[in-house]
Amino acid sequence: IFTYCMKVIPSLYLPSPIIYKMRNLTPKEEEIIRLAGQGKPRREIAKTLNVKEGTINTHFKSIYIKTGAHSMAEIAIWAVRMGYV
Repeated sequence: IFTYCMKVIPSLYLPSPIIYKMRNLTPKEEEIIRLAGQGKPRREIAKTLNVKEGTINTHFKSIYIKTGAHSMAEIAIWAVRMGYV
């Protein structure tokens, strides 16, 4: 899905303000981004981290606020660009 998004939305290749806000992320949020960038759905991320899916949703809300991202695809592409994946 992420490869598809990069083909359909080439503007996602451009530098993003998200890159410059990465210092605001907690280690747990970075780990969640790493797993999401690998294409894992939220339910699987929760299982991997041994937490409830609601906890993952809360982390994603925080990630969206801190980074200014507007979609999961943008977060995943950012994760690849930043070497998390």
